[in-house]
Amino acid sequence: MHPGLARLPRAARLLVAGAVAASVVTALPAVAAAPKLTCTGSPTKALPTSKVLGLSGSYVLPAKAPTALVVFAHGYRSWSGAWQQAMVEAASKHNAIAVAVDYRGLRSADESHGGWPAKAGSEDLVKVVATFAKACRSITTKSVFSVGMGGDVAGLAIARDPSLFTYWVDVEGATDLYDLWTSLSAVGGVCLPTGTCLPGLDTYYASTRSDLEEAAGGAPYAAKAGYDALDAATQLRAAPSLGLHGVAVVHAVADGSVLLTEGAELRALMQTKSVPSDLYAVGNGNGGPDRTIPSEAGVPGLPLAGAEPDGANGDVVIRTGLGALWRTVDKGGAKPSGQVVPVNG
Repeated sequence: MHPGLARLPRAARLLVAGAVAASVVTALPAVAAAPKLTCTGSPTKALPTSKVLGLSGSYVLPAKAPTALVVFAHGYRSWSGAWQQAMVEAASKHNAIAVAVDYRGLRSADESHGGWPAKAGSEDLVKVVATFAKACRSITTKSVFSVGMGGDVAGLAIARDPSLFTYWVDVEGATDLYDLWTSLSAVGGVCLPTGTCLPGLDTYYASTRSDLEEAAGGAPYAAKAGYDALDAATQLRAAPSLGLHGVAVVHAVADGSVLLTEGAELRALMQTKSVPSDLYAVGNGNGGPDRTIPSEAGVPGLPLAGAEPDGANGDVVIRTGLGALWRTVDKGGAKPSGQVVPVNG
C-alpha cells in the first residue's frame, strides 16, 4: 500500500482503490462480442461462416423465417465457393438457410483443394447443422447435399449424429472407400511415397488414390482400421439406427471411378435401416455426360459426371440431384419413397 493511503480513513481508501481499478479497466482494449447468428437476411448475399462458426465458407439467409436448412458438402478438389449459385436458389426460392464450408484440413487453392479430410469435414457438418438448428427454431427440415468425396463426409456426419439430419441427397457419392480405391487403382498409375505419380491411364485418379491413402494410413490391405474409420458405409452400417426420413442417391450409369454399384449399395444399406431411399440412375440418352473417365481415357471433351460448379450450369447428374434436394425441403414436394428412377441426359 502507498504510504499516503495508510493515513486516510478506511472509507476514503476504498474510494481511491475503486477509482484506480476503474481506470485500469477503462484502459484495457475492448473485446468484441461474437456476432449474433440471425435467421433472415438478403437471399442474394453470401455471408462468411468464419464469424459465426469459426470455419471457412459462406451461408445465405432467406428473407423470411426459414423452414429448412440445406448444407452443401463439396467434393474432391472442390470448395465451398462452388455452391454459391445453388445456395442463393435455396434461400430465394425454397425458404432455406444454405451453408457450405471448407472442411478443416482442405488444402489451399494453389494445391487444387486436394486432400481427403473426411473425418474433420464430418465434424464440421455436424457443427453447422447443430448451430443453425439451435439458433433458428423455425427450421423443421435439415437436408444435406453431397457430391463425390462429400458423400463420404456426409455419411460419416450422419453416422456420428444419426438424429441430426432429416434428408440426404448424395450425388456420385464416394461412400465405399474400398471400392473407390480398387477403381482408382484400375485407372490411375502408381503413386510413390514422395507424391510423384507414375504415368497411368489417368494421373488424376492416381493423385486421388494417393490422397485417400494418406488420410487412411496406406492401402486397404495394410490399413484396414484406417479405412473402416473413414468409410461412410462401414460407419453407417454400424449405427444402431438412423433418424433420416429419406435418402436420394443420384449416380451416373457409366461412372468410371465412383461406380454405380456404390450408389446401389448405399440405397440397399438405407433400406436395411428402414430409411426410404430412391436411386436415380442417370444415362447418356441425349448426349449428356454420364461418366467420369476424362479425355485421357479416350472420351474427348466429355466433362466429368457430377462435376462442380453447381446449379443450372451443372451437368444432368448435378441437376437431377438438385431437383431431388428441392423436393425434400419444399412443402408438398415428393420425398424419397423407395423407387429406382431412370434419367436420360
